[in-house]
Amino acid sequence: MKLLGATFLLSTSSIVSYCEAEGPQTCQTPSLFSCDSDAFDFDGKVVDISCGGGACVALKKGNIAVVWGNPSSGGDDSGIDLNNVVDIACGSGACVALKSDGTALAWGNSFAGGDASSVDLTNIADVSCGWSSNVIAARKQDGTVVTWGVSSWGGDTSGVDVTNVVDVSCGERACVAVKQDGTA
Repeated sequence: MKLLGATFLLSTSSIVSYCEAEGPQTCQTPSLFSCDSDAFDFDGKVVDISCGGGACVALKKGNIAVVWGNPSSGGDDSGIDLNNVVDIACGSGACVALKSDGTALAWGNSFAGGDASSVDLTNIADVSCGWSSNVIAARKQDGTVVTWGVSSWGGDTSGVDVTNVVDVSCGERACVAVKQDGTA
């Protein structure tokens, strides 16, 4: 396996990015993933980070999220309000943010989950994307789950009992939900 890029959240709440053959520095790699995070003032303010196949999103103290990476994979947050964010996740080509008011928003490649117009993203409790997955899942406060993205990879829950869910997680080509009774 060839590592193209990796981003780490350190115990000092700062971020270090490594890119293919460039080491721990500002990466200007014009390949799959530009991990140039030095454009942001993290200065010990990062509390969470999520990276997908083409972009990263960092959650800073004060509930502000910042993104970087391939613009078509979620690395462009133009026109998106990323204030009051409490949870973040990035998948293969899209990212999602959960806001403090229980709403969620997605951006990036519409095929990969960046277009959430087909689902109701209110009363959300948790969000998940798989790193190389083109599907996003959101667990609602009432214990139901909504998914979107590539239907054959988990983006369509028609015919699946997704009620009484306490946790949801997406992997490469599927999502799994844990129910209150411990079943998945």
